[in-house]
Amino acid sequence: MKLNLSNAQITDEDRIFFRSVEDKIDLAEKHFSPKFTFFLDERVIALTERVFADSHYNDYYLYGGYDSAVRKILAVAPPYSYANSPEFPIKALTISYRKNDELTHRDVLGSLMALDIKRKTVGDILCGSGKTVVFVVDTVAETVLQDLKKVGKIGVKVTEGADVLPQTKQDMITVEKTVASLRLDCIISAALGLSREKSAALIKNGLVTVEHLIRTAPDFEPPEDCTFSARGYGKFVFASANGVSKKNRIHITIKKFV
Repeated sequence: MKLNLSNAQITDEDRIFFRSVEDKIDLAEKHFSPKFTFFLDERVIALTERVFADSHYNDYYLYGGYDSAVRKILAVAPPYSYANSPEFPIKALTISYRKNDELTHRDVLGSLMALDIKRKTVGDILCGSGKTVVFVVDTVAETVLQDLKKVGKIGVKVTEGADVLPQTKQDMITVEKTVASLRLDCIISAALGLSREKSAALIKNGLVTVEHLIRTAPDFEPPEDCTFSARGYGKFVFASANGVSKKNRIHITIKKFV
């Protein structure tokens, strides 16, 4: 299977990844069994869906252990072999600790990395009160179960499975701005507090993503309620355009992840 890799957003690293996916597709068809990647981030997931659509390839599944997962594993399957998605090599682990102790995503991920576990084998980390659920590739689950005794200075207990997923909340700051137009460089300028020239340079240098895909055209007009990010500046949502001012500038609402 040869995938269509003509998209300008594809980097050399992406090409290496998609060549490995092509190999997995061929193996899946040859052995009539699904083949899996490790966990993918949002950008690679979005790019994968674009490449598969361009290649008219539909025999794939993306899953991260629960329905609204952010990081997901890609499965490629033999044509017409599954009415439902295949069984993914994912295990949910529950990390328990005292409720008056607080753990962050960074705390848990750092402790997993300290066990010499690679980032690509770890999916979402859902931190809650007295409990964190982490999704991992099944081959590293036993290491976490046996060796993770502390996260930072906090003693923890790890068990397999997750009866209830912690409800995580992403804090955001809402700001109101006015822009000359709804071009991407104008919105980036408003969100980051930079000049349009510097914002355009970030975009042209491939440092800005919209819905996890790189956009290099400053005049691109992103849709409302889309997520965008600029490397080194953070992640935002262009929430809405809210009418025109007396000076003919457009009122917009931007939300910043904190």
